[in-house]
Amino acid sequence: MPEAGNDIVTTINIDMQDVAENALSNALIHHNADWGTVVLMEVKSGYVKVIANLKNNNGELDEYYNHAIAEHSEPGSTFKLASVLAGLEDGFYRLTDSVDTENGTHKFYNEVMRDSKKGGYGKITIGDAFVHSSNVGISKITDKYYRNNPNNFIDRIYKMGLCNPLDLELPYPNSLLIKKPDSKGWSGVTLPWMSIGYSLRLTPIHILAFYNAVANNGVMVMPLFTTAILKDGKKISSNYKKIINPAICSKASIDEITPYLIDVIEKGTAKSIRNKNYKIAGKTGTTLLAYGDKGQKQTKEYQASFVGFFPANSPKYSCIVVVNKPKQNGYSGGNVAAPVFKEISDKLYASDISLHKSIESIDFINDFPKLSQGNTEDVSLLLKQLFLKHEATKSAWMVPTISNNQINLSTRNIESDFEKGVMPNLHGMSLMDAVYLLENAGLDVMFSGKGHIVRQSIKKGEFISKNTNINLEASL
Repeated sequence: MPEAGNDIVTTINIDMQDVAENALSNALIHHNADWGTVVLMEVKSGYVKVIANLKNNNGELDEYYNHAIAEHSEPGSTFKLASVLAGLEDGFYRLTDSVDTENGTHKFYNEVMRDSKKGGYGKITIGDAFVHSSNVGISKITDKYYRNNPNNFIDRIYKMGLCNPLDLELPYPNSLLIKKPDSKGWSGVTLPWMSIGYSLRLTPIHILAFYNAVANNGVMVMPLFTTAILKDGKKISSNYKKIINPAICSKASIDEITPYLIDVIEKGTAKSIRNKNYKIAGKTGTTLLAYGDKGQKQTKEYQASFVGFFPANSPKYSCIVVVNKPKQNGYSGGNVAAPVFKEISDKLYASDISLHKSIESIDFINDFPKLSQGNTEDVSLLLKQLFLKHEATKSAWMVPTISNNQINLSTRNIESDFEKGVMPNLHGMSLMDAVYLLENAGLDVMFSGKGHIVRQSIKKGEFISKNTNINLEASL
């Protein structure tokens, strides 16, 4: 005897779905692209509010394949967030440290890494290398610190949950791939290319879950497509938030990288979607897919992507957009995928009143003065005169951070390093304070530039003694 089936209550919001499908459709037609996908999640719950997959058949659009959860491909530059977070978590650098991107090319063994900007960016901070998506910058720092033990890099990626299978409610083929040093095909160029999103295969929803975790203060939640199952109108089961990883990395690393995710939109590769109403944090990706046949004129094919969250300082939604093989009117993630993200986020912002309260918080945070790392007493006195709430360390030297509309002056272990006879990390400190500290410690100081320290000739942790020579480089 046949029986009536149960009813499934999905997380999908029909209005949001329509907005996303229209934006994606327009992009596929405008760029004459092969296919595209959009997924939108609620940051805290993991509820998938939108999942759109469209294929372009000579101007006719239809749903052909669930690219969002089944398309395993090289993510390109959206993976750079994982590479930078790995180095931060392992304590190899701060984002204010510098990297030389040279003239936009760097040779690893027999392969040449190239930046999209001809002539390169020269010597810049690691943070700016991320903002401008410098392949040379990100690959050089990854190769420098993990070349001798690449397993440490792979282990860190797995610990962050990026390459682990997702227990989704929808069936999908698990073809995730991340090469390991003992696997077939590993070579000296694998690590630097992996650091910028090649030599591995992930799905769009895996990338989104990772960025959503960054938006969620490190908590990775499972993407969910249903909230309940009903039988005869009565709820027989419910689906609640599922935490995959309670901390993909430290809160300190997330606090350090988030301003640079915002700068990607404010002054980097996605500045075309910058707006005055609210802040977006995210990253572009422009993946080179394939070349034409050898012996013929080579035709490069690309996959454009953008993934991020908004409002940036109090995120409610995360979203990924992927557009495959755009053939007209641009091909980069910033020109092709990012505008689709913005069209969706603009309409959600206009219709969701709760987002506007988040914007007020962002505006308040932006009114805080820009503080240098330096003397705790001096900065604390300034903040008191400005009637700004803050918590100050008892240590003489501090690092300023902003959290929950409050300024925190955290301990910077300058004195303890000097007591141990080793060089402290001076990056980000004002030149005046740095010279004062070093000369009081008996070192001979030479410097160039003005503003804040961007390079020190003696690295943190190296042994020092009186009359040691040190060169400092400062920049505004």
